[in-house]
Amino acid sequence: MRQGFVFAQSFGATLALQLAGERPEAVAGLALVNPWVRADGVASWQKHLAPFQRFLPYLIKSLPGVASDIADPASSELGYERIPVVLVADTLNSAFGDLKGVLPKVSAPIQLSLSNTDHVLGANNAELIRSQVHSPIEEVTLHRSYHVATLDHDAQLIFDNSVRFIQANS
Repeated sequence: MRQGFVFAQSFGATLALQLAGERPEAVAGLALVNPWVRADGVASWQKHLAPFQRFLPYLIKSLPGVASDIADPASSELGYERIPVVLVADTLNSAFGDLKGVLPKVSAPIQLSLSNTDHVLGANNAELIRSQVHSPIEEVTLHRSYHVATLDHDAQLIFDNSVRFIQANS
């Protein structure tokens, strides 16, 4: 099987880590930007509603979306204005639950690009990766970007470091 590098941001990092843990022979490295890997690692309304997620679909149909947490006023992200509650509950329950047993199986090197200011996720997301994954982890601090860093001030830094990461791990 051929190996490849996986690049992911936010919830995509959950899927990338699942792949790396379940199919380690397929993943040469992971470049993760502001990874969302904890159900309790979210900000604002999501954090407060997490304990009630199973009952939410009976009470409300949708929640506000989380698009465009970007520092650069010239940039924006296309995203949903509202998110169906059923989708949020199902995703949090299944994906994050599955990830807990997979993280210790990740053997590929990881590059973590983390924003100092992220209005969507808390810092405990990166801490879970650090504590559970035993492969080499390189961290890049993003000083000028919020959650959607690939569309923000530090985008070029992320892209340049990603190329360097591939070269160093190929």
